[in-house]
Amino acid sequence: MPGNVMNSYIRLIQVLLISVFVITAFVCGCSGQREKLVGKYTAVNTNTAGSVTASLELLADGKGFWSIDTDNAAFRWDLHRNKIRLHTRSGGVIEGTIDETGIQFVLPGMGKIRFKK
Repeated sequence: MPGNVMNSYIRLIQVLLISVFVITAFVCGCSGQREKLVGKYTAVNTNTAGSVTASLELLADGKGFWSIDTDNAAFRWDLHRNKIRLHTRSGGVIEGTIDETGIQFVLPGMGKIRFKK
């Protein structure tokens, strides 16, 4: 009986250690990608009908600003795999794709907008 209790404790400790390792690796991996994305971006080569001046600023605290022509919108942002999600104050979510050259969004009525640092 005491051997079974000891084995249970050892098993529990192993599971806890593995869980801590996995969570730590996930958090460190996400924060590294997050830090790389922080900064100011400018729209380039958009497929929009007219010429649009757009910029995007991602702050380290998870907040940001989207500016198109003279309009500005604040948002908070997070990462999910190779996607960035901009959460607007009105409750909407704009999802963009992250790649090695920048961030791309596809917006209804505007088409593709690509941002580079």
